[in-house]
Amino acid sequence: MIGFLRGELRAGEVTIARQHPLDSPQGSDDALLAELCQQCGDESVITDDAERVFFAHDVYAAGSTPIAVFRPDTVEALAAGIALLAKADVALFPRGGGMSYTDGFLAHTNRSVAIDTRGLNRIVAVNETDLWATVEAGVTWAQLDADLAPRGLRARFWGPMSGLTATIGGGMSHGAATFGSAKVGGSGNAALGFDIILPDGSILKSGVDGQPGHDPFFRNYGPDLTGLFAHDGGAFGIKARITLALEPRPALIDGISVAFMDFETMLQAVRKISRDGLASEVVVTDAALMAMNAGALTVSASLALAWRVFASARNPLIGLSRIIRMAVAGKRFFGNAAFGAHFVIEAADAARLRLGLEDVRRALGPSAVEMANTMPLALRAHPFPPLPVTAADGRRLLALHGLVPFSRAQELDQKVKLALSGHEQALAARDIAVMFVFATVGTNALLYEPFFYWKDSHTPFHRRRLGEAMENQPPSYEDNPEARALIETIKSELVDIFYATGCVHLQIGRVYPLMRDRNAPATDLLRGIRKQLDPDCRMNPGVLGL
Repeated sequence: MIGFLRGELRAGEVTIARQHPLDSPQGSDDALLAELCQQCGDESVITDDAERVFFAHDVYAAGSTPIAVFRPDTVEALAAGIALLAKADVALFPRGGGMSYTDGFLAHTNRSVAIDTRGLNRIVAVNETDLWATVEAGVTWAQLDADLAPRGLRARFWGPMSGLTATIGGGMSHGAATFGSAKVGGSGNAALGFDIILPDGSILKSGVDGQPGHDPFFRNYGPDLTGLFAHDGGAFGIKARITLALEPRPALIDGISVAFMDFETMLQAVRKISRDGLASEVVVTDAALMAMNAGALTVSASLALAWRVFASARNPLIGLSRIIRMAVAGKRFFGNAAFGAHFVIEAADAARLRLGLEDVRRALGPSAVEMANTMPLALRAHPFPPLPVTAADGRRLLALHGLVPFSRAQELDQKVKLALSGHEQALAARDIAVMFVFATVGTNALLYEPFFYWKDSHTPFHRRRLGEAMENQPPSYEDNPEARALIETIKSELVDIFYATGCVHLQIGRVYPLMRDRNAPATDLLRGIRKQLDPDCRMNPGVLGL
């Protein structure tokens, strides 16, 4: 998703595990940055102290401060700048919208440049006949979706909930899930081709448009080069352009929400829905998280949400009935239930939508207890809300996740709950809350995502993002290193549990153990490819364990 927060739902993470001093560009770096300005334009090179400190953070952690931020506005400038910087022995850390929480783009060297791809924000081409679109790496998921909507199209995977800020280049590099994931899987499955900038400034085309006269309409033509660069964390090069597969936009949507009393019953239900491909999105929250998110909505936010739900309906009567159901339900989403599962169903017309809803209810069985479908309707009425990077009350947050096969999901849940029970007193003493979100990714995997919430001081990243997302910023708390240390301990334990239970991950970054105990020939191949493409290890060194 990754992550789910509030009725204006949010992907969560955050906390600084370490602090680094400000590194000021000086000496030979002055000459280097002057040359970069000359080649690529003064406005593309940022050395302001506050900006460099901001780019040293993601939502959870901090790296070392880069000597500069490079924000080119053309692919040609990006290629020229990369060639110059790589030749000067500078490490390059590509960054999209910055919504990562796995140390995926943070520098761990004092001589680095952050590559801000958001200046590359053009939709290059949309082929409505052959169903593909090419965009520059800094285009956001929300920007592309807004362009495609009037054409009756969308990307097959069309974004995470952070898509107002998250870029397509970032999502393709690090992996993302949410919209369309129950059927399509992760973001990389929607890619048809990439234009990759290598350290020497050359452009590698992974798609079939690498041959003259060929359009990037098809992916699997010979060895899958596009798959090699999907979810690579920028280790093999920096994405400049992305071509995505499109599909017709469904005319109608509706949702079903169901309460469950235990994890096993919920798991069996969402497995059935996902296996048969009956829903476009399947999202589950535990009772504590849903209650917190419902309580976070202000009167104005509730009215705005009601209007979006009304406006998204196919006619005024349906819209009115939806907001009446929401009003009657109020904030009583769960009662005594442990989980609420939310299913988004799409169709081309009313008859097929009705059949789709019937299929979902039939799969859920007669014992399923339906509740107000506020969540799935809100999810689709406003899919890309401004997302703050703390809880509504200002608490910091961290999300961990694992993608687990359904056959091992209950085993994973038991191991995680057992590990957390061993820290129960310490968590309570430090006022750390743990809540859960789940989603289906493809037809055979469950995204298992625990969230940690605690009171702590805000970083420069939080302060800026909160200012962009909220009119009234929530309070910051006193620095809380004890809580952060405990969360780091638990985080390490859970990552090991995920690994031992056969999980895989999106947003691998430097947190999840991609290379641990991996088959030796595969490891040698990955390291060999890295050496071939980036012999001096300039591109995001250390990401993915490479």
